[in-house]
Amino acid sequence: MDSLSAKWITPKKRINLPVFQKSFELNSSIKKAKAQISGLGLFELYINGKKVHDTYFEPGESVYENTVYLCEFDITRFLVKGENTVTVHLGNGFYHNDKNQSERLNRTPKILGEYMLLCQIDITYTDGSTQTVITDESWLCSKSKITESVWLGGEAYDDRIEYDFSLPVKVIAFPFGTLKKKYFPSVKAMKTITPVSSFKNKNGNTVIDFGQNFAGTYLFLASAPSGTRVDFYFGEVLNEDGSVNQKDFWGKIYDTYIFGDTPASFTPKFVYHGFRYIEVIGLEVDKTDFIGIMLHTDNKPVSEIHCDNKTVSHIHSVITRSIEDNMQSVFTDCPHREKLGWTEVYQLLFTTIAYNYDVKDYYKKLLFDLADAQAENGSIPSIVPPFTQEIKEHALREGSDLTPNDPSWCGSIILAGLKYYKFYGDKDLLKSLYPYMKKYLAYLDTLSEDYLLPSENLNRDLGDWMAKEPPSVTFVVSCVYYKLYKVMAEIAAIINEPDLYSETAEIIKSAVNQHFYKNGFYDNNSQSANALALAYGLTDRKEVFENLLNAVIKNDYRLTVGEVALKPLFDVLCHNDRRDIAYKVFINAYAPLCENRTTLPESWDGRYSQNHAMLGAGDTFLFEHIAGIKNEGVAFDKYSLNPYLPEDINELLLFFNSPCGEIKICLKQK
Repeated sequence: MDSLSAKWITPKKRINLPVFQKSFELNSSIKKAKAQISGLGLFELYINGKKVHDTYFEPGESVYENTVYLCEFDITRFLVKGENTVTVHLGNGFYHNDKNQSERLNRTPKILGEYMLLCQIDITYTDGSTQTVITDESWLCSKSKITESVWLGGEAYDDRIEYDFSLPVKVIAFPFGTLKKKYFPSVKAMKTITPVSSFKNKNGNTVIDFGQNFAGTYLFLASAPSGTRVDFYFGEVLNEDGSVNQKDFWGKIYDTYIFGDTPASFTPKFVYHGFRYIEVIGLEVDKTDFIGIMLHTDNKPVSEIHCDNKTVSHIHSVITRSIEDNMQSVFTDCPHREKLGWTEVYQLLFTTIAYNYDVKDYYKKLLFDLADAQAENGSIPSIVPPFTQEIKEHALREGSDLTPNDPSWCGSIILAGLKYYKFYGDKDLLKSLYPYMKKYLAYLDTLSEDYLLPSENLNRDLGDWMAKEPPSVTFVVSCVYYKLYKVMAEIAAIINEPDLYSETAEIIKSAVNQHFYKNGFYDNNSQSANALALAYGLTDRKEVFENLLNAVIKNDYRLTVGEVALKPLFDVLCHNDRRDIAYKVFINAYAPLCENRTTLPESWDGRYSQNHAMLGAGDTFLFEHIAGIKNEGVAFDKYSLNPYLPEDINELLLFFNSPCGEIKICLKQK
């Protein structure tokens, strides 16, 4: 950036997790001071031994090849007249994800670049004079007390190590794209919790139970002789013997602390975990030795729901808790085994997230991440940033280096882009993203045949992911293909671009109807197939809705859809005046799923990860079809209310601070 004279520096001789330091004199009284800093992969900044920011994992993940973010902090109160010392610790994240020797989970081993630091401190004295401290060859570095840091697998910290700032640094050319000032919220400690219990399991280890599943970290406070090693293993659930179950973590996830000469006050610097339980190996401990720290991006809540039906309230709480846990510097799939930005939730969960949190700046960053990740051929990965090297199981087809190219995932730049505009009214963002949208749609055209998207042309079959009765993948992705063209026509009209899309959309619509419409239903006559056809505007035939309605009723008001058709199912039922049916489906789907849980599991049967947000789109039902809010314009400059109160809810209060002001709704039974 033009205002910076600082230089990027790196250790002259390679050091794992280096710590940089510089001392300088201040000769007068200070009026103000700021630090501009970026460190790769992650950094923490200290002045005179005190951390100057209350945020974690700065500067945040990005598609580093194209964008790296620069943070700015007011450091006035940390500086003193006389000698001062600035210290910066660098961590790994996905950026410097080296192979490890400890068997910690590490599914994406790849080094994107050298450890690098850029820091400039600008000081203004009370007399108006100024002083600048910059990173250059005069800085020194030391090895860290952190001996291993694996973003997925955990961190090891040896408190016996002494810092020795005697190692030289060198200036390094910035090898990436653009350095941009950070504009989106950072990860913060949003809440601390105390464990509810601790107990000895059959292995003789102490298990700490925080009483709820969450994403975050912990503070460990204890005393032990120097050299004592303690390992902390994390789990969402327990095995029969009381040990933590890491089966669905796909590898070992644990932290290590080795005592020095002083009592421990330990929190890992550069990793976080998803867990309810910590199994402690190597030391007798108690629940009073731990404090839990919930971490997520500081996206402020914009709504409150108060409902006298405890089941509804609990469902809402479980869904929002899962959203919060996955709101990191990217919106992750889960906070433990992957921590990856699977992009389908960017569009499928947009309204659910935006009704609950102010994500105007956060989502802008996510959408620009998608643009940054676009390849020359127009394709966009389904995982962004694309930290996927060597992933085989689940994420990629065996032996392939390509993430799935299903348009429900990769088309989020278009689908979430329009939703963002309608919610927040930022036309300039649409204009900025439009060239990337066009390029993506042109890429998708190369996968089509006769205006359909055959599943064999995709890298992996996803379709209506997690559906109990899945329709054919070709049908699902062809429906999305049609929707993308319809949405692009709408976007073009908004930003005064020519309509290059409506005519093709009608051809795709005709092809889908010709191949998949049968006698009153679509594809396999599943809830997913008929809901998607109706919701996406491929048909308005009454017999299709009747088939959908009958399928829901005959299934005892239980859904069989996956994440792609989830919101469409609720919308179609409600738009056809069957909110009574939709409410039964909502309760039957979520009540058993959320019972005895504090976060949302990955599948409808409760298996796998216990902290996925992807099935949370049902929460929008409470805003749009119970409270009955409808955004009739742009950014709620016009809206209507058409509430519906089921018989088993006596009172519901909803406060929503929309982009155009607060909406308050109070519903009571007569």
